[in-house]
Amino acid sequence: MAELMPDSGSTATTAHPLVCGVRVLDKRFWTLTTEVGPAVQALDAETQGIVVRGSDWVSKLKTIRGFRPDLPVMVEPPSCDMHVATVKSPLWVPIDEGGDLGLFEDDPCALYVQAQRDLGVSLAVAPTGQIAAQDWATLKALVDAVNALAGPLLVPLVVSPGWLSEVTLLRQLIAAARRMSHPVALGLIDGNGDPLERKGVATGYRRFFEQVTGAVPWRADLSGLGAVAAGAPGLVIGQLPSQRRFTEAGRPGHASNPKDKTPAVLLADLARYSRAGFMHTDWFAHTDPIQCSLRCCQGRALDRFSHRAEDVQAALAHNHVVLSRLARDCFSRAPEDRMEWFKQYLQNATVEHLRLGDRIGKPVSEPGMFRRWREAFAAGVPTSSVSLGV
Repeated sequence: MAELMPDSGSTATTAHPLVCGVRVLDKRFWTLTTEVGPAVQALDAETQGIVVRGSDWVSKLKTIRGFRPDLPVMVEPPSCDMHVATVKSPLWVPIDEGGDLGLFEDDPCALYVQAQRDLGVSLAVAPTGQIAAQDWATLKALVDAVNALAGPLLVPLVVSPGWLSEVTLLRQLIAAARRMSHPVALGLIDGNGDPLERKGVATGYRRFFEQVTGAVPWRADLSGLGAVAAGAPGLVIGQLPSQRRFTEAGRPGHASNPKDKTPAVLLADLARYSRAGFMHTDWFAHTDPIQCSLRCCQGRALDRFSHRAEDVQAALAHNHVVLSRLARDCFSRAPEDRMEWFKQYLQNATVEHLRLGDRIGKPVSEPGMFRRWREAFAAGVPTSSVSLGV
């Protein structure tokens, strides 16, 4: 595990920063979370990792390193949520957090990155902000800013879906990402739902990961598997729905049903998450529910989870096992076979939606991202990248 945790004096830093970063990310499924409780103990240090977030990330990191020194760990900077990047400020560290870390020098961002390394992260993460739609000038400024930081380093590229659905913007985004000296982590902004359900976004998502070496999906859901199929070396999936996408800085997120506090349960055969409460009242009110054969569920129904803390943790444990199996299945295949695997997985899930509809006596709509991925599968020649003109 030593090569996964290069500190400031490691010989690993003598290699190219992109190579060092991809080494940490390669064939690894990362869970992004605000929690560092008992679930961390179950993570497999050989194939998995954890990304912690929240203003108390320092104490969380120390806790993890205390009882899981072998576990690969990264930190999501608060700038990804809170800051809209500008030409003058493409990187950003909150004043209070900078003060807590003693970052009173002229370059707080570089010191913030080094502080992560000093606290034992496997790969430091740059404190980038969100890139507004069509803001090419800020995108170029971000390239220059992160290339000035010492690696190895991961660069979150948090953008609106329009960067992927519009051909010209996609070309600019790919060109910018390819100019960075470090691997990038692509995160999408959508406060109302799955950004991959928007027209053209899945196609752009696929193109991005096909053309940007070492890029990984950040705060992804099951579409992160599509990114791996397109060439991403690893993937970062959020533990909760709000952690599987970004909300525009300064604006509240939107829940499809705020009254339903039951956990979102991952249904492997259907390739979707569904709230336990919704399944119980809408799907299985008059028929037997789906049962789960995983060891953590022991044949019990998947609509059994309530809003109670113990049920939420049990649902998260179920979700993690399902995601781990899917990631392992995808990674086990040759890179050239992964897209066909993902395509077949979604095709099988479409059939399972039809079967579920027959079972409960009414149609069950498949997630909108299925249709968008079918468009991505059918897409033609990859979009060529162009220069940023600098």
